[in-house]
Amino acid sequence: MGRTKKGIRFRRIKLRIMKQHFASIFYGVLIFTGFQFLSCDEKNHGEFLTEGEIEYQIDYIDTAQDNPMIAFLPRVMKTSFKFNASRTLIEGLFGTFKLTYIYNFPNKKNITLLQILDKKYVYKSDIDEMAFGYDQNAKVKIIYSDLEKKIAGYNCNHATVIFENGLVDTTEIFYTKEIGLMHPNYNNPFKEIEGVLMEFSVNLVEINMKFSAKKVRKKKVDEKLFELPQGYINISEKQMKKLINDYNQSNGQ
Repeated sequence: MGRTKKGIRFRRIKLRIMKQHFASIFYGVLIFTGFQFLSCDEKNHGEFLTEGEIEYQIDYIDTAQDNPMIAFLPRVMKTSFKFNASRTLIEGLFGTFKLTYIYNFPNKKNITLLQILDKKYVYKSDIDEMAFGYDQNAKVKIIYSDLEKKIAGYNCNHATVIFENGLVDTTEIFYTKEIGLMHPNYNNPFKEIEGVLMEFSVNLVEINMKFSAKKVRKKKVDEKLFELPQGYINISEKQMKKLINDYNQSNGQ
């Protein structure tokens, strides 16, 4: 009888140990699977996006000695996009200066917004023209290569751009096809490239800049961003250039 009780007690202890063992394995599998899901989420960061925001770091090719106003110029550019429309914002110190490009292909809108303090201006371009600030007469030759690079989690291809008549002779660019923005370069000198620019240099408003994508965020974008807001005064391209030059000179003094 005693042996039977001992045997039952032994079997119960053994069963408890087995349950604990299986529980440990089960939770271990859950934890491992969780890490796998997290890992997959990171690896899938380069998914094909049709809506979101790209944040670029701005570096200036000229030095502060060459151009004193560089110290006061913006360091970040943000592009919001949704299918075939985009809005790019370059904001100056403390929001005193805002330059915004809106390109809405379906609605045939190619506009530039300029805000200096509380003054708001808009310059409207034809849908086929380059946006404000670019050399309208620039002719480029693009040479594609097999070089690849990952930028902000996205696979990018390389190309060399040769400017045949411009302030810059050549520039190296990287672009990705993993972001679903249609006609991404229709209003800039790289119109031929079917991919979103992730790293590139350009002369914009007579200032040599380099843009490098640092973050790509998947987020809902309000379609109102791609419309002309109220309260802006229509001006010509020449007037807008003068306003920006006057602003730069006042900050460079």
